[in-house]
Amino acid sequence: MDHTQRTAISRLFAAIFGGDNEELLRCLRAHPAVDTPFLSGLPPAAYAVPATFQWKVIERLTSFGLVDRGLFDALLEARPGAGAQIEAAARLFGVEIRGATRPPADRVIMMMCADTDEAAPLRLVQEQRAVLDAIAAAPAPRPTVLLEPQISYLGAVRALALRRPSIGHFGGHGRPGGQVVFADGAVSPASMAEIFRGLEAPPELVVFLCCDSAAMAAAVSQHVAYTIGFDGPLDDARAAPAFAAALYGLWADGSPIPRAFTLALHTAAASDASAGLARLYGRGGVLLA
Repeated sequence: MDHTQRTAISRLFAAIFGGDNEELLRCLRAHPAVDTPFLSGLPPAAYAVPATFQWKVIERLTSFGLVDRGLFDALLEARPGAGAQIEAAARLFGVEIRGATRPPADRVIMMMCADTDEAAPLRLVQEQRAVLDAIAAAPAPRPTVLLEPQISYLGAVRALALRRPSIGHFGGHGRPGGQVVFADGAVSPASMAEIFRGLEAPPELVVFLCCDSAAMAAAVSQHVAYTIGFDGPLDDARAAPAFAAALYGLWADGSPIPRAFTLALHTAAASDASAGLARLYGRGGVLLA
């Protein structure tokens, strides 16, 4: 296993299990070749530092020759919501896993927006049009885009719970410290994280396309596979529409979220440098910046 492969597995474990060593062990036991000798060589999950424990798991998987289809199938069974990232890691090892097929037909992007500044309104309609155009250009089956303009905090909670989107998107104002502003007021990162913690079927990706939203994305990332926020002011005229259109267009084409993020970052940064402030988080913390 080379450095790139080892790093990919490490990031995969961090993203889908966070610090839950016991959950990682339960997943490993689903691998048909994992037995007592393999497990007995690991430190106690309850006492080990998560990153140290996961690295020991990777070392033993390598030495036992178990980075194979059985491992990726077990991961996919444990975390179906992280399918895109699991499949991307599997491809690094030349492994074809079940479920690695064309994008599903029932993918949904829910674009929730709010603009509370009448003196300097945001260009949210431009942002929405850019995304709709990008999705229209994608091959079938295309994701569905749901628009929720001037949404309140309660409205967003209800929409996320009832519609269960693949991607939850919020476009609006952000404040230093990570607050985002809905139609009925600002919401803190801690409050937003609690909402996603309570969802029965959280989105695979949550995007906060607004200024100073990195802290919000970091907080919510504890409860979903991926989040995106911006570590500073974001230009809403060029950077925001360009980034959203590239990100969702690439995802609609079948790109895994980390790859779609990287390409969207470079594409949008050519329009405005503030797009370069985007940060991609997983359950293990910031993944790409």
